[in-house]
Amino acid sequence: MTSMPIPSQPPSGDASNGETVGRLVLSAFVYGQPVSLNSMYGSRGGARFLTPMADAWREGVAAVAMLRRQEARTWRLPLTVCCTFYVVRGDIDNLLKLTLDGLALGVQIDDRHIDAVTARRGQWAAGMPRYPGAQIEVWEAPDPFAPDAFLKDQPAPPASDLATSDPATSDLPSDPAPV
Repeated sequence: MTSMPIPSQPPSGDASNGETVGRLVLSAFVYGQPVSLNSMYGSRGGARFLTPMADAWREGVAAVAMLRRQEARTWRLPLTVCCTFYVVRGDIDNLLKLTLDGLALGVQIDDRHIDAVTARRGQWAAGMPRYPGAQIEVWEAPDPFAPDAFLKDQPAPPASDLATSDPATSDLPSDPAPV
């Protein structure tokens, strides 16, 4: 499985639950057939194991993510992950488990640091070859020290709070006591 960067856009609306996201830290296309949670395990003699297809998908995602392992140490947590699956059947939510496990394995970040996940089914443009795989994007948390970062997420104060208070009704002394 190989990786090919595809132009991306920040998640919007449902992708980030309306929250502000930080910068895009990983964007890659992973070629191969994503494996569903329903066909992830096999059993032999009472023991469960990852099927060869499941192992290949997880390792493919990990190989692509591993290219960013050193950078991952500087990512602001929590992370937002957006996955677009191409040429897949079945429930796309079942495809997330191995994809997120491979991502966590590749960058060596525990998947408990992923706060938001979006999965969607993508369509290739007309005339494009129809390769199975997934576009995986990882967004870091916004920088809390960026200019106006605090103000963007906060509602404006009510107009009554902005009005000048009446000294007669204020709890604070209007002038300091004379010395």
